[in-house]
Amino acid sequence: MHSGFTLLLPHLEESSLHRAYDFASNWRSENNLSVAQSRLDVLLCPSSGNVVPQVGGAAGAPADYAFCKGSVAFLCSQPAGGGMFDINSRVRIKAISDGTSHTLAMGEAASSPDLLAAST
Repeated sequence: MHSGFTLLLPHLEESSLHRAYDFASNWRSENNLSVAQSRLDVLLCPSSGNVVPQVGGAAGAPADYAFCKGSVAFLCSQPAGGGMFDINSRVRIKAISDGTSHTLAMGEAASSPDLLAAST
């Protein structure tokens, strides 16, 4: 129902957006669209087109970074699964066997439809 970015808002100096977000509703609800559509420069890659490719549904703000969803992700041909940030994941931090200092939680996932791969 919520993006990990929503939980990071206070740490990105966006406490007012975090306070405005209604955690009792999902991000697409009317209560949360103003927050979900707030463009944050810190979440944008300078070389990206900074647009959200639309495939239907409610439009949110662009973000060029994504949380790790596991070995097969949303953008792959296989269903997502196994990552800490996958939908309904039960993976907890203690399951990271090689330690969190060797773990990438986020990576670049450019939102521009002109970029076929996030290689910047």
